[in-house]
Amino acid sequence: MKERIWTLSDSDEAASDCQACEEPLQVGDEVAECPRCKALHHLACWIRRGGCARHGCPQTADESLTEKVPPKRDPPARDTLAWLPAALTVVLFVGAIIGIVWSFVHEPSSEGRIAIMTTTGSDLDYLQALANDFSEAHEDLEVSVIVLPADSYDMYEQKLVTMLVAKDPPDIVMLPYSRFVVYASRGALASLEVIKDAVAEAVPYGERLANGEVDGKLYGIPHPSRPVIMAIPASSHNVVEATGLMLHIATNLPFEPGIDDIAQDRLLGTVPTLPPGDRNDDDKDTNDGD
Repeated sequence: MKERIWTLSDSDEAASDCQACEEPLQVGDEVAECPRCKALHHLACWIRRGGCARHGCPQTADESLTEKVPPKRDPPARDTLAWLPAALTVVLFVGAIIGIVWSFVHEPSSEGRIAIMTTTGSDLDYLQALANDFSEAHEDLEVSVIVLPADSYDMYEQKLVTMLVAKDPPDIVMLPYSRFVVYASRGALASLEVIKDAVAEAVPYGERLANGEVDGKLYGIPHPSRPVIMAIPASSHNVVEATGLMLHIATNLPFEPGIDDIAQDRLLGTVPTLPPGDRNDDDKDTNDGD
């Protein structure tokens, strides 16, 4: 589905505020309408955000719009294979750092709202029910579930990076093991040490729980029935509340034994983790900076 784009005129009915920036839509403004939920956006906000700003709506901007910002020259195919993994890691790192820095200087706009970002799967009904239960038990919280196609991790990560850069990150994400290690090693994930013992006692993970650790510290909880790691972005505006919801999800989703996160990650062909030497160099640079 493609967004509808037009310029507001005097003949148009009174428009609502922009879903992204919450500023009024006025005559002469270029407007984009989400084809899924019909939310209206300034065209610039729609392109800058990469899609719909409404919580829970997975609509992304049409590629013909996002390709124009910024213009890019296609390199030879052989060169693309060489620099693509490194370029993706740089983009993710920059986006995560921007989100982390902004969380310290910008008053959170998502307080009281927790977003879980996942993909379609057999556990989706359970996940939605647990989100509803948690929201009912915490009257001051609104929990939403953002669902993207299970067969397109590239779309999932594009949406995630877009939300991080837009300073409106999801609060709980599902990451393949290798991507989880990259995010955690770059300081883009919140620590979950506070719930480690409770999860270990409630769920029979065994040694698999260690898949959520990086450098001996817990940053993720293995999904009980999927080969992915559940984590909380460090730039989340609701880390404490999201940690409580993470514990609720991990200890109540159906458990399936024998899941191998690392083997499944290789099978899916996701971008490999940074070599240990690179992570050590990064740590060394950080220490030197201190």
